[in-house]
Amino acid sequence: MMKKAGPQALARPGSRRRASSLYVLQLFRQAVRSVMTMWRVCRIFMSRSMHLNILENLNTQPTGVGNNLVFDLNHFKTKKNHIPLKLVEIMWKHPEHRSEPEVLLLLSLLTTIDSFRRYSPTLQLLLSRVVRYQRLERRRVVVKKGDLGHSFYFVYSGQVAVTKDQDGNSAFVAKEPILIKKGMGFGDVALIKGLRRNATVVCMEETELMVIDREDFFANKMDVELKREFEYRFNFFRSLKLVSSFSSSLIERLADHSKAEQFRHGRIVVKDTNDMGNLIFVARGLCDVLRKVDLTKCKTYQRLLKQRQTAESGVKTGLPRQPEGVSSEKTSAHTHRVAPPPVKGPPIDLPTSAWFLIDSLQQGSTFGLNEYLIPHRQRDGRSLTLVSRCVEILRVEKTCFDELVDQEALKKLQDIQKTYPSDEELCAVMLRHQRWERFKDVVMTDVLEHCPQRDLTSCGLTANHKPPAGQSAPGGRPT
Repeated sequence: MMKKAGPQALARPGSRRRASSLYVLQLFRQAVRSVMTMWRVCRIFMSRSMHLNILENLNTQPTGVGNNLVFDLNHFKTKKNHIPLKLVEIMWKHPEHRSEPEVLLLLSLLTTIDSFRRYSPTLQLLLSRVVRYQRLERRRVVVKKGDLGHSFYFVYSGQVAVTKDQDGNSAFVAKEPILIKKGMGFGDVALIKGLRRNATVVCMEETELMVIDREDFFANKMDVELKREFEYRFNFFRSLKLVSSFSSSLIERLADHSKAEQFRHGRIVVKDTNDMGNLIFVARGLCDVLRKVDLTKCKTYQRLLKQRQTAESGVKTGLPRQPEGVSSEKTSAHTHRVAPPPVKGPPIDLPTSAWFLIDSLQQGSTFGLNEYLIPHRQRDGRSLTLVSRCVEILRVEKTCFDELVDQEALKKLQDIQKTYPSDEELCAVMLRHQRWERFKDVVMTDVLEHCPQRDLTSCGLTANHKPPAGQSAPGGRPT
């Protein structure tokens, strides 16, 4: 008798070939996925310009210390926010070969730099025509102490340090070196006045710089525009009553250490005044001083929440009077059974935070001097925000003003010393205003509900009159 064929014997040769081909296809797909993954990783490395300077560090090591290498994290940092290659190619062109659209592209890039925006729109356009690109590695010296000023710089990415030695090595051993970071500029005073550098500037990491050379600067008559801006700042400070006792040389120092900035309506001038290290003088326009208050931290707001929660709990747990003879255990159990869950957070109609307008700065006003004579421990350390209403301001470093201020100016500062309302006072004002608005809404609704339809003509309203959007028609009917 023939034996029954097992499962393996019943398998056909064709099915085995299909299984083997599927296995080979699966291996091929895995290999393709691995190649694509490695390709993507390589693209990320190349696009972000990761530079491993290990060999360079080894070459600079003296002999005999190769066994005590120190891992430097800066050699493995990924650089972001580089200047696009297209704009780099434009900056490599000679200024005369740049087209008008290319200059406007550079202008849009340069306006992202904070120190560049302090120049007038006319000078910004002139600087965009002549700016050139420079990228320097870590430890490279940008300017050396004692050299003539041939260029001034804007830092687009990276950071540089200011030192008093010639080679800049002290910046890498100092605990807190003086840093010039992204968005800041340096070297313009030495270039304009033809002075020698009073410090050395060295790159702390790979840095991208936007450079303005002396030849291009004077060839395009930018010095004339800068002189015009200087005269404008000088005349503004001379007209201020606060510094009217300053000599012309002191006024010149104020004008030298300030830049005029223009802000459109609604733009933020200072986001957090606690991070502000300078004084602000309003040259033209208006500027609002705003304060954002966390209402949940105010005692007045907390008391209002407790009153509301108590009232809502009393309404929800309101029970009929228990007849005599009912035990207190049953009553407490029944009350516990129907009690609502605790209220989490404030009611919907009450905000948790609010912005308050606490001051408005007009032409000639200053910000940062209102607590100048108050002891440091007694000053208001709250964070404020300045928002423009089409304003032009002049920023002056506070340390510069401290060096120039005299006794007569200190006497004038006593008249402008003031403190802003506390958060508790602001919260109380908001709650009173909210109660008044709610009262007006209730009165208006009550009047409209009881107002007869025929009385509309006596009020000067026709039958086709429609109330404004969001209000109810007479009788409480929605429009």
